[in-house]
Amino acid sequence: MGRKTQISKEIILDTALKMLIRDGYASVNVTSLAREIGCSTQPIVWHFEHMEGLRRALFDYSIQYVRDRYHSECRDITDVIDVIAAGTVALAKEMPNLYQYLYMDTQHGVAMKNVMDALKMYDAGEMTAMLAQEYDMTPMQAEMYLLHLEIYVHGISDYVATGFSPFSEEFVLDMIRGISEAFLIQVKSGKI
Repeated sequence: MGRKTQISKEIILDTALKMLIRDGYASVNVTSLAREIGCSTQPIVWHFEHMEGLRRALFDYSIQYVRDRYHSECRDITDVIDVIAAGTVALAKEMPNLYQYLYMDTQHGVAMKNVMDALKMYDAGEMTAMLAQEYDMTPMQAEMYLLHLEIYVHGISDYVATGFSPFSEEFVLDMIRGISEAFLIQVKSGKI
């Protein structure tokens, strides 16, 4: 009968996430992870088989962590700005390595589309319908508004995560709220 491992999958993933947040994704490999935990590589290999298995599990674990910590479900249309945008900016500011891994790092197999799909806090069709009704616009206009807002939020969050933004988090959120209103006016007037 095989020996039962004392190192749980949860401990391995939690440690890998802490390493990713602290030192970036490049610091996470089977050997460095085992050293950080204080065990041999055997428990990691037993749970994940290889680095690819660990990578996939770490991606899912990271997504759940971000959802739990930075985003709560949108209750109504006003939450689009205050919950999703604020959570994205806070993640970029507080945990730039994790933000960069999820949104900016394409060399480690994390596709932006996978992140966007996994982090969706709302059903796109439902959100467009709610926006269209709330702001008296067509579903296509609502989609354009969401697209422009998403691009802006992630663009400014990239600046925050890479240290290029000298502005406070509150200033950045005020910028997002202001541009959100401008996008709404432009979409409704047919300019975008």
